[in-house]
Amino acid sequence: MKTREERRHAVRRPVAWLVRLWLNNRSSVDGRATDASAYGMWVCMNWLPSGALQFGRPYRVELQLETGEKRAHTAVLRRTSQLGVGLEASEQLPFLASDGAAGRRL
Repeated sequence: MKTREERRHAVRRPVAWLVRLWLNNRSSVDGRATDASAYGMWVCMNWLPSGALQFGRPYRVELQLETGEKRAHTAVLRRTSQLGVGLEASEQLPFLASDGAAGRRL
């Protein structure tokens, strides 16, 4: 069986982003992204309503980067655990935009 690290498509880097994950048009949950790659991130959450998220469904995700800059993305739920969720972004995440290797999607 592959470990979580082996299943990743790209190497992740440590980040400290505030995250708001929108469950629907009115409800959201807050968390903190602890690592990210060009198209994925792991978001730690203190609380998540039971059954609130569906695998494979896209969600609106608002990020606040270390610089204070805010960005909005669409991301699909790929993994969950008691500690958080793994999301796959539909477009390249911002902190890697200037990295030449980051544009490659593995």
